[in-house]
Formats: sequence, C-alpha cells, structure tokens
Amino acid sequence: LFLTAGETLDFLVGRGSNGTFNADSTGLAVTLTAPVFNLADGDVAGLIAAIICANASGGPTMINLAPNGTYTLTSVAYDEGSYYGGPVGLPWVLSQLTIKGNGATIQRSSAPGTPPFRILGLSWADCASCGHSLTLDGVTIKGGYVPSNSGGGLEIYGVVTALFKNKTITENY
Repeated sequence: LFLTAGETLDFLVGRGSNGTFNADSTGLAVTLTAPVFNLADGDVAGLIAAIICANASGGPTMINLAPNGTYTLTSVAYDEGSYYGGPVGLPWVLSQLTIKGNGATIQRSSAPGTPPFRILGLSWADCASCGHSLTLDGVTIKGGYVPSNSGGGLEIYGVVTALFKNKTITENY
C-alpha cells in the first residue's frame, strides 16, 4: 500500500463491544502532507538532500529557498555520463518538485578549478507515466557549464512537465 500527499487512509483500531471490527470500534484516519523543505541561505547540502528526498517521496515536494539567498555549487553531485548528458551540480529531478526561489540564485562557482557541470536536470527516468515535473518560481539559475553538450543551466529529458515563473536562466554555457 502506497499513499501520496493528500491521500487519507482510514482504518479501525481494536475490536468493538461485540468482539468484532464494527461501528463502535475506534477509528483512525491518517492524512499525508507533501514534504516542505525550508532552506537557509547557502545550504547547498540541504538543497541536495531535499531533492534526493523529493525523488524518493512518490509525491509532490516543495523546497523554499531563503529570500535573496545564494546557493553556490562547487562540485558534481551526480554524473551518469552521457546517458543523461553529463555531470550536474544538483541531483536529477525524478519526481514532482517545486522550488520557490524567493529571489534566490543557484549558481556554479566561478572559482578556478571548479569542474564543468550543468546546474540541474529533469528526467522521466524510464517512467513516462509517472508525472515528473519541475516548477521553478522566483529563482535564478546561473553559471552552468557543459562544454561538450548543451543545457548548461538546465537539461530537460523525456516526457516531463517544466514550469518557469519569475525566473532567470543566465550565463550558462
């Protein structure tokens, strides 16, 4: 049995007065809520962990970035080689994810020696009917660099939905 956010599971706990599960048994209802992550400014490890949790959740997830925060990526978080198009600084989105940027920027470090990678990727991961989606709202994606491929800021692979609101994707190569 799998539930996703917003679904309710009703069940009876204990036996009723006549020794069976009936109308006077104690009832219990559990409603799942969508995971919400509120990240501190610059918490790249928290951002990576939140995306990993979103991918495992089976339902919609919300990540709220700090107002006008900056999340600077300094290393590759995931590299599937050429299968998805090379290295990324954040895990591939394989779920239903909304990132509310609140004016924040997610960027690749410009420091010498920072390896080339795209910032973010969205994929159907061999499951076209799973409803994978990414909403970026009020976030800037900056500085992704993939010299041998396209999509330095963001790569979208397969049958997925991407929605961009109040966002900027800039200085990606």
